[in-house]
Amino acid sequence: MRMMSLQWPVVLVTTVVLYALVIFCLPINPVYATVFLFTLIGFWSRLPGAGIPHPMFLLYNLDVVDVFAVIIAINVGGPQAALFALFTNIWSRVCGVFPTWMSAGKDAIFQAMLCLVLPFVFAMTQSLVITTIFFTIGRSILYLTIGMLVPHNNFATQVWVEIQFQASLLAINIFYVSLFGNFFGNLLQEGVSFSWPLFLFATTVIVAFYMIFYRKKSRKKSNLAKKVVRKILQTSERKPSIMHDDAQDMKFVRESLERKM
Repeated sequence: MRMMSLQWPVVLVTTVVLYALVIFCLPINPVYATVFLFTLIGFWSRLPGAGIPHPMFLLYNLDVVDVFAVIIAINVGGPQAALFALFTNIWSRVCGVFPTWMSAGKDAIFQAMLCLVLPFVFAMTQSLVITTIFFTIGRSILYLTIGMLVPHNNFATQVWVEIQFQASLLAINIFYVSLFGNFFGNLLQEGVSFSWPLFLFATTVIVAFYMIFYRKKSRKKSNLAKKVVRKILQTSERKPSIMHDDAQDMKFVRESLERKM
């Protein structure tokens, strides 16, 4: 039974590429190295929601994509955060099966649009929590507006589903920002050093997944080798028996001919 319905080869290649970009940017620009590190972790956090069936979008809401998008927009720039939001939303859907392409595409576009204005919102409020609330509620308003123009449920059902979705998302995002917002924000400010603990966390996850896949592959090869050896042994055991049967047949034919003569 598969753990998650994901395109694992694509996940592994994406992980390797993003990790390589982190290492490449580290000596040149620690800020962008941290952005790629955020992208890698944000991408990972979205995979459970993209590969496991779940009620009420619970796993989808538990990712850190929203919080990272807000922090990147405030500390690096709106366009960079918009690209981050587009990539993590669309590419995680490429790797999985949830949500629908329509939902993933709309959410990615709405997040990218809001990321462009987040720096101005933060400049006016000077509050990470308020900026995050603006981002989350803004997504809800845009989603409902498009939902009314292109409805896929009746309006009452659509509004009720959206209220539940956004209420849980708002609570989760505020929780993340309250606990980790300042820490992650400081990592991206100029002059702040690269986060080695976060990098070591990503490295540990990569090594752990490599070991799991390597063991599975080794086990498959071992089982295949055992099957081949077993087949060879069975064949070799059968050959003497066949030769013995042929010899008996030849002896019977020879004795019959001698009697006739």
